[in-house]
Amino acid sequence: MNTIRLYLRHQKNKIKKGDFVEVVLEAFDNYGYRRPRGGDLIVAVMANELSHQRTAGRVFDHGNGSYSIYFYAAWTGKASISATLMYHREGALLLNHQYDYESTHLKWGAKFTDGKIEQFTDCTVISDWIWKDVCEFINPVSLGKTSFVCEKPGKLPCESLTEIGHQLDNMNKIVDEEIGRASCRERV
Repeated sequence: MNTIRLYLRHQKNKIKKGDFVEVVLEAFDNYGYRRPRGGDLIVAVMANELSHQRTAGRVFDHGNGSYSIYFYAAWTGKASISATLMYHREGALLLNHQYDYESTHLKWGAKFTDGKIEQFTDCTVISDWIWKDVCEFINPVSLGKTSFVCEKPGKLPCESLTEIGHQLDNMNKIVDEEIGRASCRERV
């Protein structure tokens, strides 16, 4: 199982409402080795379940298997941070080479929420296209000039993205197989 490790760059008791919180993420492969390259597609959320507040993190890829994730501390009190490794670099590259992103067969569902309102929209991956009224999420290291875009939720801002789920049951299996082959080739 591939793993990630998160650690807070700041001291917990020094964070105040209005600060930016930096979390460092390190990615490891199936064998426990730190991944030497970036390009992984990561989604991160900071939340306070009691007050129903959430914010999506901005992920900065250092290109070496480590990432900085920035959150805006918009409330006082406790917060939990979660990060999901959606696809490894190899999976993102596989998707980039194997599929025509402008077609409609690669879809994801997105959940946007502010703690009171929940809205669901469709998302896709688009390259070399002109679009407006969408939420755009980019990672040039993993996606190049391709963008992950979601239909804009009616009443909520793009920053209120809390969950992404793909609508392809078999995609993770294909990506895991490709990662396994890539890991074997790199270790030989």
